[in-house]
Amino acid sequence: MELRMYKPLLLVISLDSLHLCLSFLQPSMLQAIAIDNLVLLSNTNCAYAEIAYNMVLSLHKFNVTNYLVIAEGESAHQYLIARNINAALSPAKHVESKVHDFNSRGWITFMSARPRYLLHVVSLGFSAAWIDSDAFFFKNPVPFLQGAADVILADDTGKRPDNGASVIYYCGCFLRFRPTPYSVRVLELWINHQEKNMGLNDQIVLNKKVIPKLMGPNQRLPPNLHILPQELFPSGRLFELLRGSSAPAWYHANWMLGKDKKLYELKAHGSWLVPGAQACSAQ
Repeated sequence: MELRMYKPLLLVISLDSLHLCLSFLQPSMLQAIAIDNLVLLSNTNCAYAEIAYNMVLSLHKFNVTNYLVIAEGESAHQYLIARNINAALSPAKHVESKVHDFNSRGWITFMSARPRYLLHVVSLGFSAAWIDSDAFFFKNPVPFLQGAADVILADDTGKRPDNGASVIYYCGCFLRFRPTPYSVRVLELWINHQEKNMGLNDQIVLNKKVIPKLMGPNQRLPPNLHILPQELFPSGRLFELLRGSSAPAWYHANWMLGKDKKLYELKAHGSWLVPGAQACSAQ
């Protein structure tokens, strides 16, 4: 099976009947950023640009420069480029600059862009990783994204019962896709099911609609998929529990509702590098 371009490049987001034009992610731009053919992607609007900047600063600690933050709006773009961050302005006008409540229409629209951005970059022949902007790295994440698996996923499951019996809940927050037909299939499944389940956020769609279709005999994940160890990449709600017994590679402020809560938790866990007050102001 040959890897094919995902066409058309103009994909329809049924959530708002708007168009997400992906052609701004030009091959030449991605080639200039990629290292060992890998590009790390994230996105932000103005409301969360300061948090995205903090995530990038945590990458800079390890001299990681092969990242691209997609700015959902001119204000976010200006904020990022003023700080010498690799940033690209999405021409789509589908995300407002304000803080969106969890699972609100605006939030779902914002997050549903993840698989589309990933598929476009993978279809251009690059390995693509996704990092949610409210993450912070204590270790270089790039070595954990290497390996032969087509797809790498993070485990977002909460505390498991003592008997260990629990279904894994996968996170859309930290993923890596190699440019292979299998990766294209997974991302196309994700996008197609997102279109059919417009009221659900993309992570629920990933877990409830996509992962079951990938399971092999005895409900085991196929060898094409690799799951990152939870002790290194825990859910935000497990960080304190695991920090005493392991040395996590990151802190992710998920399961923290609202921007103020995320800011508080990032700072409380020694995961804040932005000096002073540097919030983005919407134009």
